[in-house]
Amino acid sequence: MYPALKYVEDLRVMSVHELFNRVFQLLTRFDAERQINHLKTLSEYALTEHQFAQLIGRSRLYNYLPQKQKKEIEKLPLSDTQVSVVAKDYYQDKSFCRSEDGDIDMWKVYNLFTSSAKSSYIDTFLGRNAGSLMFISHLINHLKSSGQSWYMS
Repeated sequence: MYPALKYVEDLRVMSVHELFNRVFQLLTRFDAERQINHLKTLSEYALTEHQFAQLIGRSRLYNYLPQKQKKEIEKLPLSDTQVSVVAKDYYQDKSFCRSEDGDIDMWKVYNLFTSSAKSSYIDTFLGRNAGSLMFISHLINHLKSSGQSWYMS
C-alpha cells in the first residue's frame, strides 16, 4: 500500500554519498498529495469504546501468538509497552483522547499510536510510524467493508 515504507526499512548505507542518494530517492518517491488525502479520511471512521477495548486486548495478545498465526495477521507496529501507553492515553491524552460517549475517531487512534512510538529507538522509529498508518488503514478497511480483522473479531 505504501511503497515508501520499503525504503524506510532498508535505509542502510556505507557512505555519505550513498546516504544522500537514498534520501533523495525516498523524497522523490513520496506522494505528498496522496498522503494528505489519506490522512484526511482517518477522521471519517471511529471505534466504539467496546471496539477500542477489543483492539487493545488483541494487541496485547499479538506478541504471544504462534509464528504461523502471526504471519496470517496484520503486523502490529507497536511493542506491548507502547500498546499500554495507547490504552492510557485513550483516557488521559489532552488532544487525542476519546469523546464523552467513549468513541474515538481513527485520526485520534493514529495519533495515539504515533505518540506512543516516540519511545522507540531511532532505528525503529520511522518504521513504527509508517507501520502505524498501515495498521490504522487495515482497521479502516475492516470498518468500511465489515470484513474480518483479527484485532476486531
